[in-house]
Amino acid sequence: GLVASQAIRYRKIARTQDELLDRVQELSMLNKVGENISANLMLEDVLLSIYDWVSQLTGVPGFYIALYDETRDIVEFPLVIQDGQRYHWPVVPLKSDPLLATVLRKRTLFRVDRMRIDEARRVSHDLPFEEPYRYYLGIPLAAGNKILGMMAIINDDARPLKARPEIPALEAVANQASLALRNATLYHRSVSLAENLALINQSVQEIMFNLSQPDALRVACETAMQISGAQRAAIFMADEDDPAQAHLMQSVGLSAAHVDRYQGPIHRPTLHSNRT
Repeated sequence: GLVASQAIRYRKIARTQDELLDRVQELSMLNKVGENISANLMLEDVLLSIYDWVSQLTGVPGFYIALYDETRDIVEFPLVIQDGQRYHWPVVPLKSDPLLATVLRKRTLFRVDRMRIDEARRVSHDLPFEEPYRYYLGIPLAAGNKILGMMAIINDDARPLKARPEIPALEAVANQASLALRNATLYHRSVSLAENLALINQSVQEIMFNLSQPDALRVACETAMQISGAQRAAIFMADEDDPAQAHLMQSVGLSAAHVDRYQGPIHRPTLHSNRT
């Protein structure tokens, strides 16, 4: 009896020591997370750093970061990684994905595992699962009162995670990540604005001093496309004699059918109703 009691006590002590060591390692890692990502203003580097740290904590096979555009109510996925390979997911309206909406609108952590799939479906009736995920954990990313997006851990096969995700540790990573993402996003917008202003200035100089009217209009279309990320652009000018009419003056990227459609005077309300 005494030997058995000592053995049990030794195992408890050893388990406690292991747990303490794990917590110390997590705290050390979280400190490094804060130092590394908060000092970086490049969005791509911040995203990869977040993935690296989460992967070290969990050995997660699937991970994504979603950024929310509140103005347009859309979600984009700048980072999606599955089994070490990067994927591209299209931009989606938030309302089209109930799982994303659950995390982003309620600003709350959302977890799904095989034993709790019925509970998850009560929260979000259209979960995009053909088969229940082995594990899904969505954590909101917020800075102050502003929701920036979310990060998610996914495990949809039979392989166990390296470690069961510790929610407090991952929430701490999410807090650090949110601040870094906000700073990187603001920096990216500032750089983009400066680049766009420089491009506009250059285009204006070319249009004013160097180009014929057709070339100037083409440059204006190309500049608008580059700044907006559009695939097509066109310039219409109002008729001097009849302001209700407009003429296609230049286009870039329009199909031949569209160019033919806009030949000759166009009633301006019709032009607005046929935007492409």
